[in-house]
Amino acid sequence: MDKKLVLIVDDSELDAKLTMMTIKEGLFACDMVHLMDGQDLLDLLTCKSAFTQRKMEENKSICLILLDINTARISGFDALETIKLNLELKDIPVVMLTTSDYARDLDQSYQLGANSYIVKDFDFEKLQSDITGAAHYWLNINRRIKPKYC
Repeated sequence: MDKKLVLIVDDSELDAKLTMMTIKEGLFACDMVHLMDGQDLLDLLTCKSAFTQRKMEENKSICLILLDINTARISGFDALETIKLNLELKDIPVVMLTTSDYARDLDQSYQLGANSYIVKDFDFEKLQSDITGAAHYWLNINRRIKPKYC
């Protein structure tokens, strides 16, 4: 089986590097790809644009998407909705990882099918703990009915 793949969608290079560093320090056996926005995410998942050389079966290795709400071109909400409405993609866990603590954003995320919602804490150690906990749960503990991707 291919190595597990985590997609990190965040238009902040710093936030994405922090997330990747935290996952790497947690010694999770996975590869990671940083994408800048929802459009890049959807292009990767559907093998379009810059990802035309990619094969759809490569989606089977995606075990987690960490998705920021506020990204350019296509928002995290729109990307989430597209993923969860697609029969081939809907089983991939999507965790919203965002600075937004607004109840309406939380509600909308879950209505669109988010599997979890994490607010990026301004306390560095708390944020690292939250990311590590989420990665541990989704990569090591969670079992899905259809192990289609992992």
